[in-house]
Amino acid sequence: MWTSHVRFIILDILLVWIPFSLCCLEETLNTYVECLAQKDIDQESLTPSNFTSEMIENLCKKKEDAFRCMSSAAGNCVQYYQQMLIMGMDIASIRIAYTGLCNDKDTFVAGLPCFYTHYTKVAHVYDLIVNRSVALRDKLCTYELSIGEYFQQYCPIWKAGIDDVIRLVQSCEPNFVDVLRNYNYAVLPNKCKVITDTTSAYDHLYSSGSFPTARLAEYILNSVFSFILIARQN
Repeated sequence: MWTSHVRFIILDILLVWIPFSLCCLEETLNTYVECLAQKDIDQESLTPSNFTSEMIENLCKKKEDAFRCMSSAAGNCVQYYQQMLIMGMDIASIRIAYTGLCNDKDTFVAGLPCFYTHYTKVAHVYDLIVNRSVALRDKLCTYELSIGEYFQQYCPIWKAGIDDVIRLVQSCEPNFVDVLRNYNYAVLPNKCKVITDTTSAYDHLYSSGSFPTARLAEYILNSVFSFILIARQN
């Protein structure tokens, strides 16, 4: 949701943390990437954290095809949803956030020059968030944290990071700041929204219950994880 080295480079990130031996995960990721290629979608264009007018335009043109690829590839692969959620990625929340951002893309693009005047400090905030999140995942992999404890610590890290970024760009056009805030709040997984008591003006755009992925995510988060988290193999 932030910079391209932070999130939403789904294949690269997941393959670092999850061995291919986890059942259907390898097939799911390969199917997703193949679907994007068939529809002539550059995965980088689906990363609004790239934050250029061209990238935003491409995102808005291709997002529906991308979500169809994501949903059809995932199917009933529970491991995929589990690992996506651990990385803070909820397909339903991402779709809501992208839809809101695209609805307000003109306002957002107009504010980008101001955003980039603050980008050095903003990038520092992103890096701190990522480092803290990675440290938490290490603890999860080594059983120092339960899945519940993980989310209780992980979600406030991202919420606080969003708020820090919003404070840094307060001198920008207020409408741009509102879009940036609403996008980043919307993209938080539902689990994190509950834990941090966070809402977005975009939340009304879709009913989360309308997405099979959202219902499956809720099932996963409210049940005991039966799989074993395996740390990255050297």
